[in-house]
Amino acid sequence: MIMQGYAKLTGKTTTDSPGVLGLLKNYKDGSTAVDGDGKPYTILAFGNGPNRVTDRSAMTTLTDDTVGANNYLQETAIRLSSETHGGTDVFLGAIGMNSQLFTGTIDNTEVFKLVLKAFGL
Repeated sequence: MIMQGYAKLTGKTTTDSPGVLGLLKNYKDGSTAVDGDGKPYTILAFGNGPNRVTDRSAMTTLTDDTVGANNYLQETAIRLSSETHGGTDVFLGAIGMNSQLFTGTIDNTEVFKLVLKAFGL
């Protein structure tokens, strides 16, 4: 998964605001950004999965309503029948009480234990 462009920070995803799940909005003026084909695109994109667009000029133009729908599948770079998971490290951020537990490289199997510890459980 990648985060694209210089997106305007839109806050938490709610029914009224798509947040990071929505279309990329220009960070300077809030306008919807478009790609080289003149089509809007989402902030997030998956590396692989079933929604690979091969002809962007013929695709339906994305809207906030389209990408905010519960059944919307993010665009992908490589078409597969479903998404797969890579073995690379990913960012995990934390703020607030016990956030110091989440530093450096953490094995993915340790995250659940750290969350429990952070909540005092």
